[in-house]
Amino acid sequence: MDKEAIKSALAAILTGDLLEKSKELLDTIGYRSERTLQLSGTVHDFLEEFPPLNPNTKTEQEFRKHAESVKLVFQFTSDEITDDIQQRLFESEAFDKGNIKSFLFCAVELKDNTYSRTKYAEFTREINKRLFAPTVILFRAGDRLTVAFADRRPDQTNEDRDVLGQVTLIKDIRLNNPQRAHLDILSELSLAECVKWIDEKQKPKNFDGLLSAWLAKLDTEELNKQFYRKLFAWYEWAIETATFPTDENRTLEPAEHVIRLITRLLFIWFIKENGLVADTLFNKAHIQDLLAEGDFDSGDAYYRTVLQNLFFATLNTEIDKRKFSTVGYATN
Repeated sequence: MDKEAIKSALAAILTGDLLEKSKELLDTIGYRSERTLQLSGTVHDFLEEFPPLNPNTKTEQEFRKHAESVKLVFQFTSDEITDDIQQRLFESEAFDKGNIKSFLFCAVELKDNTYSRTKYAEFTREINKRLFAPTVILFRAGDRLTVAFADRRPDQTNEDRDVLGQVTLIKDIRLNNPQRAHLDILSELSLAECVKWIDEKQKPKNFDGLLSAWLAKLDTEELNKQFYRKLFAWYEWAIETATFPTDENRTLEPAEHVIRLITRLLFIWFIKENGLVADTLFNKAHIQDLLAEGDFDSGDAYYRTVLQNLFFATLNTEIDKRKFSTVGYATN
């Protein structure tokens, strides 16, 4: 999956028409359909078109208060999931309210720039409880996009109804500079990757197979396992490959050096993602020309110039004593 194309599609959402740019983003990752409803886009009209069993709840009032617009992007059915991915099996492309074996994609413009996970979950449930099929919601809030999905399971007391399960969020995707992890997740959710998963798992190439793929790829536990598997693989590689400064008064095993390095890198990355450290310090295009030595890819100039100073001379030092060091540190 071309992640640069995803990045460009995200950037276009920042200032473009939300409905059209949402279609373009979904098209980029392989989802396209002509099945839609022509609604005005107002919150009122959307909620009237899809009334709930229990109207005018507190969550509905909150949603009305914070949502600027709600638009149905399209309905995606089994007809769009074929061997060549987009071949139509049936002639009809009309929106079908009776087709529970489909995905719905919605785009919501929110009034404020930031919302908590709890609020996003409430808004997601408010929309999903009105609809008849699993719904993916693209929330635009300022310069961030949040993708929300709610699992469903059959109601044991009423076979004609579903019960909403866990809400999964890909929260606060920066539209102008998305994190690599967000690009990875969107790439994994692409139709091509989902069809690949369906084939590998020998699932049916229809709505049920696609739903299984989405649930698997959004499984938080599995995502955590993947992260730690990759981290452990890097840890083993670093123990065998990396060299570290020595201190005549103390000798550390390579494993301890690497563990200390990992914990510091994770902490620095955490504060960077929260906007406390400039992104440019982690951008190769911006930083490599500032290094005195031309060994960005093969040497330790970046570590000594940026990371070492960032941790020891800044974060590990009292505010009034912080400054960049002109000498190396004995320990990592």
